[in-house]
Amino acid sequence: MVFFLIIVAFALVLGYHKWMGIRAMTPVTIEVPGLTTEQVTDIGTKASESMVRRLRGRAKLYPQSDGSVTWYAQSGGGVMTFNVEQLPDGSGHRVIAAATSVKVAQHGGVIDLSTDWGRAKAITNWIMWKLGIPANARVLLRRRRKALHAIERAGVRAQAVPQSPARHADMA
Repeated sequence: MVFFLIIVAFALVLGYHKWMGIRAMTPVTIEVPGLTTEQVTDIGTKASESMVRRLRGRAKLYPQSDGSVTWYAQSGGGVMTFNVEQLPDGSGHRVIAAATSVKVAQHGGVIDLSTDWGRAKAITNWIMWKLGIPANARVLLRRRRKALHAIERAGVRAQAVPQSPARHADMA
């Protein structure tokens, strides 16, 4: 009975991490009106990188042949790819984000196959690799969420109608 509970707990944990990896690899799209491509990429590259990576510089932008712009946010969990394209009616931009590379969870260190611990590490690494369990999908999801929310907030602020100076003078 105890062995069965351990197997069920292990399967639930693996299932949860696999589900998080699938969520990270699923493309998420937002549409942002009122910003230029430069503004979207500037805000997005800043929000999608960690503080340490921002100190070394922003993510490199890759212009595509269709007029869109792509950048990659690398982390310990893999690579999150962002693509910014102009909407067909020219009213704004569409930002698509998805994890394109996910690092597989692996035990580090030396694996000594002459010990039980070493054999357990080797078997666990093989299971993780075979099932495609990501090392840290939460980091990828957090990077995507931060970048997309920052771009959305900037788009909403750009849509707010500023009051004219003459109106402020009338109120005084």
